[in-house]
Amino acid sequence: MGIRHTTEGMTLQRLRWCSGIAIILWITVLLLSLAWNIQSQKRQTLALAQKEAVASMERDIAVRNWLAKRGGIYIHADKGIAPNEFLQHPQRDLAVNGIALTMVNPAYFLRTLMEDPILQSSVRSRIVSTTPIRPENTADSWESYALEQFHRGEPVAFQLVREEGGRHLRGMQPLITSDSCMNCHTEQAFEPGNVGGGISIILDMAPFLAAQNRNISLIALSHVILGSLGLLGITFMYRHSASGLRQVEHAITALRNNEEQLEKRVEDETRQRRKNEELLVHQSRMATMGKMIAVIGHQWKQPLNVLAILVQDLPEAFRHGEVNQQYLDTAATQAMEQIDFMASTIDDFRNFFDPGKQMETFSVNGAISLALKLIQAQLTHNNIQVNLDSQCECSARGHKNEFQQVILNVLVNARDAIYERRCQNPDHHGLAGIIDIRVSCDDGTASVQICDNGTGIAADIAERIFDPYFSTKPGEGSGIGLWMAKSIMEESMGGSIRLEPDRQEGACFTLCFPVV
Repeated sequence: MGIRHTTEGMTLQRLRWCSGIAIILWITVLLLSLAWNIQSQKRQTLALAQKEAVASMERDIAVRNWLAKRGGIYIHADKGIAPNEFLQHPQRDLAVNGIALTMVNPAYFLRTLMEDPILQSSVRSRIVSTTPIRPENTADSWESYALEQFHRGEPVAFQLVREEGGRHLRGMQPLITSDSCMNCHTEQAFEPGNVGGGISIILDMAPFLAAQNRNISLIALSHVILGSLGLLGITFMYRHSASGLRQVEHAITALRNNEEQLEKRVEDETRQRRKNEELLVHQSRMATMGKMIAVIGHQWKQPLNVLAILVQDLPEAFRHGEVNQQYLDTAATQAMEQIDFMASTIDDFRNFFDPGKQMETFSVNGAISLALKLIQAQLTHNNIQVNLDSQCECSARGHKNEFQQVILNVLVNARDAIYERRCQNPDHHGLAGIIDIRVSCDDGTASVQICDNGTGIAADIAERIFDPYFSTKPGEGSGIGLWMAKSIMEESMGGSIRLEPDRQEGACFTLCFPVV
Protein backbone atom coordinates (compact mmCIF):
# COMPACT_ATOMS: atom_id res chain seq x y z
CA MET A 1 0.00 0.00 0.00
CA GLY A 2 2.96 2.31 0.64
CA ILE A 3 3.90 1.93 -3.02
CA ARG A 4 0.42 3.03 -4.05
CA HIS A 5 0.69 6.16 -1.89
CA THR A 6 4.08 6.92 -3.42
CA THR A 7 2.68 6.47 -6.94
CA GLU A 8 -0.26 8.76 -6.23
CA GLY A 9 2.10 11.34 -4.72
CA MET A 10 4.27 11.23 -7.84
CA THR A 11 1.19 11.67 -10.04
CA LEU A 12 0.01 14.71 -8.08
CA GLN A 13 3.53 16.14 -8.16
CA ARG A 14 3.68 15.62 -11.93
CA LEU A 15 0.32 17.36 -12.26
CA ARG A 16 1.70 20.37 -10.37
CA TRP A 17 4.80 20.36 -12.58
CA CYS A 18 2.74 20.18 -15.79
CA SER A 19 0.45 22.95 -14.56
CA GLY A 20 3.47 25.14 -13.80
CA ILE A 21 4.91 24.48 -17.24
CA ALA A 22 1.52 25.27 -18.80
CA ILE A 23 1.40 28.61 -16.93
CA ILE A 24 4.95 29.50 -18.02
CA LEU A 25 4.22 28.59 -21.63
CA TRP A 26 0.94 30.53 -21.57
CA ILE A 27 2.59 33.65 -20.16
CA THR A 28 5.47 33.31 -22.66
CA VAL A 29 3.07 33.05 -25.59
CA LEU A 30 1.13 36.08 -24.35
CA LEU A 31 4.30 38.14 -23.91
CA LEU A 32 5.52 37.18 -27.38
CA SER A 33 2.12 38.01 -28.84
CA LEU A 34 2.06 41.34 -27.00
CA ALA A 35 5.57 42.22 -28.21
CA TRP A 36 4.71 41.28 -31.80
CA ASN A 37 1.46 43.27 -31.74
CA ILE A 38 3.20 46.33 -30.26
CA GLN A 39 5.92 46.20 -32.93
CA SER A 40 3.27 45.72 -35.61
CA GLN A 41 1.37 48.76 -34.29
CA LYS A 42 4.56 50.83 -34.36
CA ARG A 43 5.25 49.76 -37.94
CA GLN A 44 1.70 50.70 -38.91
CA THR A 45 2.05 54.09 -37.24
CA LEU A 46 5.28 54.81 -39.12
CA ALA A 47 3.72 53.62 -42.38
CA LEU A 48 0.72 55.93 -41.89
CA ALA A 49 2.99 58.88 -41.11
CA GLN A 50 5.14 58.16 -44.17
CA LYS A 51 2.00 57.87 -46.31
CA GLU A 52 0.78 61.28 -45.16
CA ALA A 53 4.23 62.76 -45.71
CA VAL A 54 4.39 61.36 -49.25
CA ALA A 55 0.91 62.73 -50.00
CA SER A 56 1.98 66.19 -48.78
CA MET A 57 5.20 66.15 -50.82
CA GLU A 58 3.44 64.88 -53.96
CA ARG A 59 0.84 67.62 -53.60
CA ASP A 60 3.56 70.30 -53.39
CA ILE A 61 5.39 68.79 -56.38
CA ALA A 62 2.14 68.68 -58.39
CA VAL A 63 1.48 72.39 -57.64
CA ARG A 64 5.07 73.27 -58.57
CA ASN A 65 4.92 71.32 -61.85
CA TRP A 66 1.57 72.89 -62.75
CA LEU A 67 2.96 76.40 -62.25
CA ALA A 68 6.25 75.59 -63.97
CA LYS A 69 4.49 74.38 -67.13
CA ARG A 70 2.59 77.70 -67.25
CA GLY A 71 5.61 79.91 -66.58
CA GLY A 72 4.36 81.09 -63.17
CA ILE A 73 1.47 83.45 -62.38
CA TYR A 74 0.98 87.18 -61.80
CA ILE A 75 -0.48 88.40 -58.51
CA HIS A 76 -1.45 91.90 -57.32
CA ALA A 77 1.69 93.40 -55.81
CA ASP A 78 -0.37 95.36 -53.28
CA LYS A 79 -2.12 92.26 -51.83
CA GLY A 80 0.64 91.30 -49.39
CA ILE A 81 2.89 89.64 -52.00
CA ALA A 82 6.20 91.43 -52.38
CA PRO A 83 8.20 91.05 -55.61
CA ASN A 84 10.60 88.12 -55.51
CA GLU A 85 14.04 89.72 -55.22
CA PHE A 86 15.70 86.45 -56.30
CA LEU A 87 13.74 86.19 -59.55
CA GLN A 88 15.74 87.60 -62.47
CA HIS A 89 13.12 88.01 -65.20
CA PRO A 90 12.61 90.98 -67.56
CA GLN A 91 8.83 90.87 -67.03
CA ARG A 92 8.82 90.22 -63.32
CA ASP A 93 6.86 93.43 -62.53
CA LEU A 94 4.07 94.72 -64.78
CA ALA A 95 1.36 97.37 -64.63
CA VAL A 96 -1.95 96.53 -66.32
CA ASN A 97 -4.68 99.18 -66.35
CA GLY A 98 -2.97 100.87 -63.45
CA ILE A 99 -2.76 97.66 -61.41
CA ALA A 100 0.72 96.62 -60.24
CA LEU A 101 1.37 92.92 -60.88
CA THR A 102 4.37 90.82 -59.88
CA MET A 103 5.39 87.45 -61.27
CA VAL A 104 5.30 84.55 -58.78
CA ASN A 105 7.41 81.61 -59.90
CA PRO A 106 6.67 78.03 -58.61
CA ALA A 107 9.28 78.08 -55.80
CA TYR A 108 8.12 81.50 -54.53
CA PHE A 109 4.46 80.42 -54.74
CA LEU A 110 5.09 77.26 -52.65
CA ARG A 111 7.17 79.20 -50.11
CA THR A 112 4.31 81.71 -49.75
CA LEU A 113 1.81 78.92 -49.15
CA MET A 114 4.13 77.17 -46.66
CA GLU A 115 4.67 80.38 -44.66
CA ASP A 116 1.00 81.44 -44.64
CA PRO A 117 -0.17 81.18 -40.96
CA ILE A 118 -3.72 80.38 -42.05
CA LEU A 119 -2.51 77.22 -43.85
CA GLN A 120 -0.18 76.04 -41.07
CA SER A 121 -0.65 72.37 -40.12
CA SER A 122 1.28 69.53 -38.55
CA VAL A 123 3.37 69.35 -41.74
CA ARG A 124 6.08 71.92 -42.38
CA SER A 125 7.70 71.89 -45.80
CA ARG A 126 10.21 73.81 -47.88
CA ILE A 127 12.14 73.61 -51.13
CA VAL A 128 15.89 72.95 -50.72
CA SER A 129 18.93 72.60 -52.96
CA THR A 130 22.68 72.36 -52.62
CA THR A 131 23.05 75.36 -54.99
CA PRO A 132 19.98 77.51 -54.28
CA ILE A 133 19.31 81.02 -55.64
CA ARG A 134 17.89 81.99 -52.24
CA PRO A 135 20.37 81.29 -49.40
CA GLU A 136 17.57 80.29 -47.01
CA ASN A 137 16.85 77.32 -49.28
CA THR A 138 20.28 75.78 -48.67
CA ALA A 139 19.95 72.10 -47.68
CA ASP A 140 21.08 71.09 -44.19
CA SER A 141 23.28 68.04 -43.57
CA TRP A 142 20.47 65.48 -43.67
CA GLU A 143 18.83 67.09 -46.69
CA SER A 144 22.19 67.14 -48.48
CA TYR A 145 22.58 63.42 -47.73
CA ALA A 146 19.06 62.77 -49.09
CA LEU A 147 19.90 64.72 -52.28
CA GLU A 148 22.96 62.51 -52.76
CA GLN A 149 20.70 59.45 -52.45
CA PHE A 150 18.34 60.91 -55.07
CA HIS A 151 21.25 61.25 -57.49
CA ARG A 152 21.84 57.51 -56.97
CA GLY A 153 18.21 56.73 -57.90
CA GLU A 154 16.44 56.61 -54.50
CA PRO A 155 12.81 57.83 -54.87
CA VAL A 156 12.23 59.13 -51.31
CA ALA A 157 14.05 59.54 -47.99
CA PHE A 158 12.75 59.43 -44.38
CA GLN A 159 14.24 59.90 -40.91
CA LEU A 160 12.69 59.91 -37.43
CA VAL A 161 14.14 62.67 -35.24
CA ARG A 162 13.57 63.79 -31.66
CA GLU A 163 13.48 67.55 -31.13
CA GLU A 164 12.53 69.79 -28.22
CA GLY A 165 8.94 69.86 -29.39
CA GLY A 166 8.72 66.06 -29.55
CA ARG A 167 9.28 63.42 -32.20
CA HIS A 168 9.04 64.32 -35.87
CA LEU A 169 9.30 62.53 -39.19
CA ARG A 170 11.54 64.15 -41.75
CA GLY A 171 10.84 63.31 -45.37
CA MET A 172 12.14 64.39 -48.74
CA GLN A 173 11.36 63.78 -52.42
CA PRO A 174 13.42 64.95 -55.41
CA LEU A 175 12.48 67.80 -57.72
CA ILE A 176 13.33 66.80 -61.30
CA THR A 177 14.43 69.64 -63.57
CA SER A 178 12.21 70.15 -66.63
CA ASP A 179 12.53 72.45 -69.66
CA SER A 180 10.15 74.94 -68.07
CA CYS A 181 12.45 75.21 -65.03
CA MET A 182 15.27 76.64 -67.14
CA ASN A 183 13.48 80.02 -67.40
CA CYS A 184 14.46 80.78 -63.78
CA HIS A 185 17.49 78.52 -63.20
CA THR A 186 19.76 79.14 -66.18
CA GLU A 187 22.64 80.34 -63.98
CA GLN A 188 22.67 77.13 -61.87
CA ALA A 189 23.78 74.89 -64.76
CA PHE A 190 20.84 72.52 -64.27
CA GLU A 191 20.01 70.09 -67.04
CA PRO A 192 16.51 68.75 -67.81
CA GLY A 193 15.93 65.33 -66.26
CA ASN A 194 18.44 65.84 -63.43
CA VAL A 195 17.71 66.31 -59.73
CA GLY A 196 17.70 70.07 -59.09
CA GLY A 197 16.61 69.99 -55.48
CA GLY A 198 13.92 68.51 -53.29
CA ILE A 199 10.76 69.05 -51.27
CA SER A 200 11.67 68.67 -47.59
CA ILE A 201 9.00 68.25 -44.91
CA ILE A 202 8.86 67.87 -41.14
CA LEU A 203 5.78 65.99 -39.89
CA ASP A 204 4.69 66.24 -36.25
CA MET A 205 4.34 62.68 -34.96
CA ALA A 206 2.33 63.64 -31.86
CA PRO A 207 -1.13 62.76 -33.29
CA PHE A 208 0.16 59.48 -34.68
CA LEU A 209 1.91 58.55 -31.43
CA ALA A 210 -1.19 59.43 -29.41
CA ALA A 211 -3.31 57.09 -31.56
CA GLN A 212 -0.55 54.46 -31.37
CA ASN A 213 -0.46 54.65 -27.56
CA ARG A 214 -4.25 54.25 -27.39
CA ASN A 215 -4.10 51.18 -29.59
CA ILE A 216 -1.20 49.71 -27.62
CA SER A 217 -3.17 50.25 -24.39
CA LEU A 218 -6.13 48.35 -25.88
CA ILE A 219 -3.81 45.58 -27.07
CA ALA A 220 -2.22 45.31 -23.62
CA LEU A 221 -5.64 45.28 -21.93
CA SER A 222 -6.89 42.53 -24.24
CA HIS A 223 -3.77 40.46 -23.51
CA VAL A 224 -4.24 40.96 -19.76
CA ILE A 225 -7.87 39.80 -20.00
CA LEU A 226 -6.94 36.86 -22.22
CA GLY A 227 -4.05 35.95 -19.94
CA SER A 228 -6.28 36.08 -16.87
CA LEU A 229 -8.87 33.83 -18.51
CA GLY A 230 -6.15 31.37 -19.50
CA LEU A 231 -4.68 31.28 -15.99
CA LEU A 232 -8.15 30.78 -14.52
CA GLY A 233 -8.71 27.91 -16.93
CA ILE A 234 -5.39 26.27 -16.03
CA THR A 235 -6.12 26.74 -12.33
CA PHE A 236 -9.58 25.24 -12.72
CA MET A 237 -8.24 22.23 -14.62
CA TYR A 238 -5.50 21.71 -12.02
CA ARG A 239 -7.94 21.83 -9.11
CA HIS A 240 -10.38 19.57 -10.90
CA SER A 241 -7.68 17.01 -11.76
CA ALA A 242 -6.07 17.24 -8.31
CA SER A 243 -9.44 16.67 -6.73
CA GLY A 244 -9.90 13.55 -8.82
CA LEU A 245 -6.47 12.24 -7.86
CA ARG A 246 -7.16 12.83 -4.16
CA GLN A 247 -10.44 10.97 -4.49
CA VAL A 248 -8.54 8.01 -5.97
CA GLU A 249 -6.10 8.08 -3.04
CA HIS A 250 -8.94 8.14 -0.50
CA ALA A 251 -10.60 5.24 -2.30
CA ILE A 252 -7.40 3.16 -2.05
CA THR A 253 -7.17 3.95 1.68
CA ALA A 254 -10.78 2.87 2.17
CA LEU A 255 -10.13 -0.39 0.29
CA ARG A 256 -7.21 -1.16 2.60
CA ASN A 257 -9.41 -0.65 5.73
CA ASN A 258 -12.22 -2.92 4.52
CA GLU A 259 -10.97 -6.18 3.00
CA GLU A 260 -14.47 -7.68 2.83
CA GLN A 261 -15.57 -5.08 0.30
CA LEU A 262 -12.21 -5.05 -1.47
CA GLU A 263 -13.33 -6.84 -4.63
CA LYS A 264 -16.48 -4.74 -5.06
CA ARG A 265 -14.65 -1.49 -4.39
CA VAL A 266 -11.82 -2.47 -6.75
CA GLU A 267 -14.40 -3.13 -9.46
CA ASP A 268 -16.08 0.20 -8.75
CA GLU A 269 -12.75 1.99 -8.76
CA THR A 270 -11.71 0.27 -11.98
CA ARG A 271 -15.01 1.26 -13.56
CA GLN A 272 -14.58 4.81 -12.36
CA ARG A 273 -11.02 4.94 -13.65
CA ARG A 274 -12.15 3.68 -17.04
CA LYS A 275 -14.72 6.47 -17.15
CA ASN A 276 -12.02 8.96 -16.24
CA GLU A 277 -9.71 7.56 -18.92
CA GLU A 278 -12.49 7.78 -21.51
CA LEU A 279 -13.12 11.38 -20.45
CA LEU A 280 -9.41 12.18 -20.79
CA VAL A 281 -9.29 10.56 -24.23
CA HIS A 282 -12.35 12.55 -25.27
CA GLN A 283 -10.82 15.78 -23.97
CA SER A 284 -7.58 14.96 -25.79
CA ARG A 285 -9.44 14.44 -29.06
CA MET A 286 -11.36 17.68 -28.64
CA ALA A 287 -8.09 19.51 -27.99
CA THR A 288 -6.43 18.21 -31.17
CA MET A 289 -6.08 21.04 -33.69
CA GLY A 290 -6.20 19.33 -37.07
CA LYS A 291 -5.20 15.91 -38.34
CA MET A 292 -1.67 17.00 -39.13
CA ILE A 293 -0.77 17.45 -35.45
CA ALA A 294 -0.86 13.65 -35.28
CA VAL A 295 1.68 13.56 -38.10
CA ILE A 296 4.03 15.76 -36.08
CA GLY A 297 3.54 13.42 -33.13
CA HIS A 298 4.62 10.44 -35.25
CA GLN A 299 7.62 12.38 -36.55
CA TRP A 300 8.70 13.38 -33.03
CA LYS A 301 8.06 10.11 -31.22
CA GLN A 302 11.37 8.44 -32.05
CA PRO A 303 13.65 11.45 -31.35
CA LEU A 304 11.84 12.07 -28.05
CA ASN A 305 12.44 8.47 -27.03
CA VAL A 306 16.14 8.84 -27.86
CA LEU A 307 16.34 12.09 -25.85
CA ALA A 308 14.59 10.40 -22.90
CA ILE A 309 17.09 7.53 -22.95
CA LEU A 310 20.01 9.99 -23.05
CA VAL A 311 18.63 11.94 -20.09
CA GLN A 312 17.87 8.79 -18.05
CA ASP A 313 21.37 7.46 -18.72
CA LEU A 314 23.11 10.55 -17.27
CA PRO A 315 22.57 9.69 -13.52
CA GLU A 316 23.53 6.05 -14.10
CA ALA A 317 26.67 7.04 -15.95
CA PHE A 318 27.58 9.51 -13.21
CA ARG A 319 27.15 6.91 -10.47
CA HIS A 320 29.38 4.47 -12.36
CA GLY A 321 32.03 7.07 -13.05
CA GLU A 322 31.50 7.00 -16.82
CA VAL A 323 30.97 10.73 -17.21
CA ASN A 324 33.96 12.31 -18.98
CA GLN A 325 34.48 14.73 -21.83
CA GLN A 326 34.06 12.07 -24.51
CA TYR A 327 30.82 10.83 -22.90
CA LEU A 328 29.42 14.37 -22.71
CA ASP A 329 30.44 15.16 -26.30
CA THR A 330 28.82 11.95 -27.57
CA ALA A 331 25.61 12.58 -25.60
CA ALA A 332 25.48 16.20 -26.77
CA THR A 333 26.02 15.18 -30.40
CA GLN A 334 23.29 12.53 -30.25
CA ALA A 335 20.89 14.93 -28.54
CA MET A 336 21.53 17.70 -31.08
CA GLU A 337 20.96 15.26 -33.96
CA GLN A 338 17.50 14.48 -32.57
CA ILE A 339 16.76 18.15 -31.88
CA ASP A 340 17.85 19.12 -35.42
CA PHE A 341 15.54 16.44 -36.81
CA MET A 342 12.63 17.79 -34.74
CA ALA A 343 13.40 21.35 -35.81
CA SER A 344 13.54 20.24 -39.44
CA THR A 345 10.11 18.62 -39.03
CA ILE A 346 8.64 21.87 -37.70
CA ASP A 347 10.23 23.80 -40.60
CA ASP A 348 8.72 21.36 -43.10
CA PHE A 349 5.24 21.81 -41.63
CA ARG A 350 5.62 25.58 -41.37
CA ASN A 351 6.66 25.81 -45.02
CA PHE A 352 3.90 23.41 -46.03
CA PHE A 353 1.19 25.55 -44.41
CA ASP A 354 2.64 28.86 -45.62
CA PRO A 355 -0.44 30.90 -46.68
CA GLY A 356 1.39 32.65 -49.50
CA LYS A 357 -0.59 32.83 -52.78
CA GLN A 358 2.22 33.87 -55.13
CA MET A 359 2.62 31.82 -58.28
CA GLU A 360 5.96 30.03 -58.58
CA THR A 361 7.77 27.46 -60.68
CA PHE A 362 8.42 24.33 -58.62
CA SER A 363 9.69 20.78 -59.02
CA VAL A 364 6.83 18.28 -59.27
CA ASN A 365 8.94 15.44 -57.85
CA GLY A 366 10.17 17.69 -55.04
CA ALA A 367 6.60 18.67 -54.07
CA ILE A 368 5.50 15.02 -54.05
CA SER A 369 8.54 14.02 -51.95
CA LEU A 370 7.77 16.71 -49.37
CA ALA A 371 4.13 15.63 -49.11
CA LEU A 372 5.30 12.02 -48.62
CA LYS A 373 7.77 13.18 -45.98
CA LEU A 374 4.97 14.81 -43.98
CA ILE A 375 2.81 11.66 -43.85
CA GLN A 376 5.51 8.96 -44.08
CA ALA A 377 5.52 8.28 -40.33
CA GLN A 378 1.78 7.55 -40.31
CA LEU A 379 2.01 5.36 -43.41
CA THR A 380 4.87 3.35 -41.91
CA HIS A 381 2.98 3.02 -38.63
CA ASN A 382 -0.04 1.62 -40.54
CA ASN A 383 2.10 -0.85 -42.53
CA ILE A 384 1.55 0.97 -45.81
CA GLN A 385 4.31 0.92 -48.43
CA VAL A 386 4.67 3.75 -50.96
CA ASN A 387 6.24 3.02 -54.37
CA LEU A 388 7.32 6.18 -56.21
CA ASP A 389 8.05 5.67 -59.92
CA SER A 390 9.29 8.94 -61.41
CA GLN A 391 9.86 8.55 -65.14
CA CYS A 392 10.77 12.23 -65.70
CA GLU A 393 11.95 15.34 -63.90
CA CYS A 394 9.59 18.22 -64.65
CA SER A 395 8.53 21.59 -63.24
CA ALA A 396 5.09 23.17 -63.05
CA ARG A 397 3.79 26.69 -62.61
CA GLY A 398 1.31 27.33 -59.82
CA HIS A 399 0.95 27.36 -56.04
CA LYS A 400 3.32 24.73 -54.69
CA ASN A 401 1.63 24.40 -51.30
CA GLU A 402 -1.79 23.90 -52.87
CA PHE A 403 -0.42 21.20 -55.17
CA GLN A 404 1.10 19.48 -52.12
CA GLN A 405 -2.29 19.67 -50.39
CA VAL A 406 -3.86 17.83 -53.34
CA ILE A 407 -1.20 15.08 -53.14
CA LEU A 408 -1.57 14.86 -49.36
CA ASN A 409 -5.37 14.72 -49.59
CA VAL A 410 -5.27 11.77 -52.02
CA LEU A 411 -2.65 9.99 -49.87
CA VAL A 412 -4.74 10.42 -46.69
CA ASN A 413 -7.82 9.05 -48.50
CA ALA A 414 -5.75 6.07 -49.69
CA ARG A 415 -4.53 5.43 -46.16
CA ASP A 416 -8.10 5.51 -44.79
CA ALA A 417 -9.35 3.22 -47.57
CA ILE A 418 -6.65 0.62 -46.80
CA TYR A 419 -7.48 0.78 -43.11
CA GLU A 420 -11.21 0.44 -43.85
CA ARG A 421 -10.58 -2.64 -46.00
CA ARG A 422 -8.72 -4.30 -43.13
CA CYS A 423 -11.61 -3.56 -40.78
CA GLN A 424 -14.36 -4.79 -43.14
CA ASN A 425 -12.87 -8.23 -43.75
CA PRO A 426 -11.19 -10.26 -40.98
CA ASP A 427 -9.14 -12.03 -43.65
CA HIS A 428 -7.52 -8.71 -44.53
CA HIS A 429 -6.42 -7.72 -41.03
CA GLY A 430 -2.82 -8.39 -41.98
CA LEU A 431 -3.13 -6.84 -45.44
CA ALA A 432 0.00 -4.98 -46.47
CA GLY A 433 -1.08 -1.56 -47.72
CA ILE A 434 0.37 -0.40 -51.03
CA ILE A 435 0.25 3.06 -52.60
CA ASP A 436 1.79 3.40 -56.08
CA ILE A 437 2.74 6.87 -57.37
CA ARG A 438 3.76 7.21 -61.01
CA VAL A 439 5.03 10.48 -62.55
CA SER A 440 5.23 10.76 -66.34
CA CYS A 441 5.54 13.55 -68.93
CA ASP A 442 4.24 13.70 -72.50
CA ASP A 443 4.06 16.62 -74.94
CA GLY A 444 4.19 19.46 -72.37
CA THR A 445 1.84 17.74 -69.92
CA ALA A 446 2.70 15.98 -66.67
CA SER A 447 0.67 13.12 -65.25
CA VAL A 448 0.73 11.99 -61.60
CA GLN A 449 -1.15 8.74 -60.94
CA ILE A 450 -1.82 7.63 -57.33
CA CYS A 451 -3.27 4.13 -56.85
CA ASP A 452 -3.98 2.09 -53.69
CA ASN A 453 -5.23 -1.37 -52.71
CA GLY A 454 -7.95 -0.11 -50.38
CA THR A 455 -11.71 -0.55 -50.51
CA GLY A 456 -12.07 1.33 -53.79
CA ILE A 457 -15.01 3.52 -54.82
CA ALA A 458 -18.33 2.05 -55.89
CA ALA A 459 -19.43 2.80 -59.45
CA ASP A 460 -22.77 4.28 -58.33
CA ILE A 461 -21.07 7.08 -56.40
CA ALA A 462 -17.97 7.59 -58.58
CA GLU A 463 -19.54 10.55 -60.38
CA ARG A 464 -20.33 12.34 -57.11
CA ILE A 465 -17.02 12.09 -55.26
CA PHE A 466 -15.90 15.54 -56.47
CA ASP A 467 -19.14 17.22 -55.36
CA PRO A 468 -18.89 19.51 -52.32
CA TYR A 469 -20.02 17.99 -49.00
CA PHE A 470 -20.23 14.48 -50.45
CA SER A 471 -18.24 11.95 -48.41
CA THR A 472 -17.66 8.22 -48.69
CA LYS A 473 -17.11 8.20 -44.90
CA PRO A 474 -20.43 9.35 -43.36
CA GLY A 475 -19.98 10.86 -39.94
CA GLU A 476 -16.20 11.19 -40.37
CA GLY A 477 -15.26 13.01 -43.57
CA SER A 478 -16.11 16.66 -44.26
CA GLY A 479 -16.86 15.97 -47.93
CA ILE A 480 -14.78 18.87 -49.24
CA GLY A 481 -11.35 17.26 -49.68
CA LEU A 482 -11.70 16.00 -53.24
CA TRP A 483 -13.84 18.99 -54.21
CA MET A 484 -11.02 21.26 -53.03
CA ALA A 485 -8.45 19.11 -54.89
CA LYS A 486 -10.49 19.44 -58.09
CA SER A 487 -10.77 23.23 -57.66
CA ILE A 488 -7.01 23.58 -57.10
CA MET A 489 -6.09 21.45 -60.10
CA GLU A 490 -8.47 23.30 -62.43
CA GLU A 491 -8.14 26.88 -61.17
CA SER A 492 -4.57 27.10 -59.83
CA MET A 493 -2.73 24.47 -61.90
CA GLY A 494 -4.73 24.74 -65.14
CA GLY A 495 -5.15 20.98 -65.14
CA SER A 496 -7.56 18.29 -63.95
CA ILE A 497 -8.04 15.36 -61.57
CA ARG A 498 -10.08 12.25 -62.38
CA LEU A 499 -10.91 8.86 -60.94
CA GLU A 500 -9.82 6.02 -63.19
CA PRO A 501 -12.78 3.70 -63.97
CA ASP A 502 -13.00 -0.10 -63.94
CA ARG A 503 -10.49 -0.75 -61.15
CA GLN A 504 -10.60 -4.32 -59.83
CA GLU A 505 -8.89 -3.36 -56.60
CA GLY A 506 -8.63 -0.06 -54.76
CA ALA A 507 -8.90 3.39 -56.32
CA CYS A 508 -6.68 5.27 -58.75
CA PHE A 509 -6.61 9.06 -59.21
CA THR A 510 -4.81 10.80 -62.10
CA LEU A 511 -3.64 14.42 -61.97
CA CYS A 512 -2.86 16.13 -65.29
CA PHE A 513 -1.37 19.62 -65.65
CA PRO A 514 0.94 21.58 -67.98
CA VAL A 515 4.70 21.69 -67.36
CA VAL A 516 7.17 24.53 -67.95
